[in-house]
Amino acid sequence: MLKTTGLLLALAGSQLLYGQWPEPPTLDQYSPQLTDMAALRNNTGALAGVTQWQAGLQARQLYGLPELQQYALVAAGPVATGKMGITVTAAGPAEARHTGIGLGLARLLGRVGLGIQFRYQEWRVAGYGTNRAAGMDLGAVCQLTDRLQAGWQWRDPLPLRWWKGEGEQLATRFTAGLGYTFSPAFLLAAEMIREAGRPTQVHAGFRYLLAGSLLATMGLYTGSGGIYGSLGWQWAGICVTAGGQYHIPLGLSPWLGLHWQPQKKQL
Repeated sequence: MLKTTGLLLALAGSQLLYGQWPEPPTLDQYSPQLTDMAALRNNTGALAGVTQWQAGLQARQLYGLPELQQYALVAAGPVATGKMGITVTAAGPAEARHTGIGLGLARLLGRVGLGIQFRYQEWRVAGYGTNRAAGMDLGAVCQLTDRLQAGWQWRDPLPLRWWKGEGEQLATRFTAGLGYTFSPAFLLAAEMIREAGRPTQVHAGFRYLLAGSLLATMGLYTGSGGIYGSLGWQWAGICVTAGGQYHIPLGLSPWLGLHWQPQKKQL
C-alpha cells in the first residue's frame, strides 16, 4: 500500500512541480448563464458577464490522496470600472504547500467580454524554502449568436519565471472553445488546450439543468485527463455540487463545491 501511494505521489509530483496544479474541469465559460465559479479561473473573459456579486468554494482531493488536497475560493461582481474577481487557492501538504491569489478585471464591450487577471503564487517546500512567481492571464468570450458563444484564454503569455533557483519558466497555455446553448437548461461545449511541453488536448462535455433544481455535468479529456461528472442541487440562490474526475493512470479526484448567488428581488 505504501509503495503504491509513493508511486502515485511521484507521478503526481511530476505534474504539480512548481505549482502547476490542474484547473477544475468545467465548460461554463462558454455559457451566458454562469453556474460554476470555477469557470472564471479557466477564462477571465467570462467575468464580464457577471451581473451581481457572487461567490464559490471548491475542495478537491487529487488522485484520492489526502496529501494532495486543493481548495479554491472565488468571488466576483460589478464595480465602477467594470467587473472584478478575486481568487484564493491553497493546495498540497504542509511540507510542500502551494498558495496563490489572483485579481481579475473585465469589461463587456457589446457582445465581447475582455478580461485580464494578475496572479501571485508561493511554493513552500520543507528543506528548500519558499519560491515565488507572478503570472498573468488574458481571456475573452464572444456571443456569436443568441445560442453560440466562443472564448479563448492565454495563460502567462509573457516569459515569466520563478524567482528562486534556476528560474524555471511558467508554462504557457492557450485554450480556445465553443459552447452551444440548445435551451436555458442544456449546454454543449468543447475546447482545445495547448500547453507548452505537453500534447494538445481536447475537452468536451455538457451541462443539463433538470426541473430547475438538479444540475448534472459530464465531460471528457483526450490524453490523461480522463472523464468527469458531477451532480448539483440549486435552491434559494445556493448550489451544492459533488463530483469526480478519473485521471489516467493516477485515479479518481473527487470534489465538493458551493456556489452562492443572491436571488433577484421580484418587483
